Amino acid sequence: MKNTEFNKSWETVTKEKSIWEYMYIKDHSLYFEKDDNTIKLTSYKTKDLPKRTSKLTIAGNILVNLSTLGNIMSRCPGTEEVTLYSLLSTPQSSFFGTSFDAKLLRIVAPPITWRRVAVESTIRYTLKKYISDYKEPFVFMDIGSGCGFDGLEINRIADRMQELCKEQYVPTDNEIINIDISSKWLHKMAS
Repeated sequence: MKNTEFNKSWETVTKEKSIWEYMYIKDHSLYFEKDDNTIKLTSYKTKDLPKRTSKLTIAGNILVNLSTLGNIMSRCPGTEEVTLYSLLSTPQSSFFGTSFDAKLLRIVAPPITWRRVAVESTIRYTLKKYISDYKEPFVFMDIGSGCGFDGLEINRIADRMQELCKEQYVPTDNEIINIDISSKWLHKMAS
């Protein structure tokens, strides 16, 4: 396949909706919807979130009671729940809390969004290099604390490139490994 054909296919694939663009928040829950299939990924309701592991100050209690994002950050620090809620920037608190949640999102979301864009850009750059320059199968290891969406996005791009390039150009023996690190795992490793 000529390089111009590859670049045209690559441009088509990277302009299509990414995995993250199929997510939305409704009624304090995160959903993934594609091809009329909807999956509820998580609930941001207090009763569905893990218990806090540390005591909050009076100001902290006010913050988490007014802001869904504050509540999520106090119960699931550093997890995909925080990242995805921030990326979607859809305030979910009620009454006075909605404006407070929106304000907190304006503060918290930009660095998280910047990091997400940097990760996506690095993944796409590296994947393009493997597919176009190296022409070799690859193994992608997604080590995180989330749902494995980076691996799903790589699969989406590789499968779509195989489809557009008629499998002439894209290696098909690729492996995606998703490892989610839990607090129990981290605790056992530290002991």
